[in-house]
Amino acid sequence: MRFLQNGFLNHGESEAEADGKRYLSKYPHVLKWINQCVACQRRGYRPELPPEIFLGIAARNLRKYFDELPVNEKGLCLQCAHADREANDA
Repeated sequence: MRFLQNGFLNHGESEAEADGKRYLSKYPHVLKWINQCVACQRRGYRPELPPEIFLGIAARNLRKYFDELPVNEKGLCLQCAHADREANDA
């Protein structure tokens, strides 16, 4: 089991998620390329992330640690946006 800098993995957090979180804390300048759903708090890289940023290493690492995560104008990921539409239609 891997450890975060200040303890164990958070409950339900995978090692990949912990690695991604650690990467973002080490390189906060790449946060501008990360989306986070306002409902479920899931994080992912923005669909418009170019093939290379900061000599190509940062873009490659973001794609390694995160999935692509488009969000709508409300800041909702596709899954949460679908649930929001269904709740409003009911």
